[in-house]
Amino acid sequence: MYKVPNTITEIVKGTTAKYLYCEASCLIYEVQVGDIKYEFPIDVSDRNDIGNATFNRTHKAITLMRYIRKAMKAETLRW
Repeated sequence: MYKVPNTITEIVKGTTAKYLYCEASCLIYEVQVGDIKYEFPIDVSDRNDIGNATFNRTHKAITLMRYIRKAMKAETLRW
């Protein structure tokens, strides 16, 4: 069973998402919550989803919450 140690609120509240690398048209970002580091993908090949979005080296994690939530649902959020 896929059980994320923290809630979405705990992951995005007061944290920063940092760009790590790009793999197979996905930007991989990392968010640290206490001792746990979460990695999640953002699929940049889907123009309908991202439009003309700009992805910086760091973001407030809450601004990427939709992608974190998608990763949780798709079980691609890694820790």
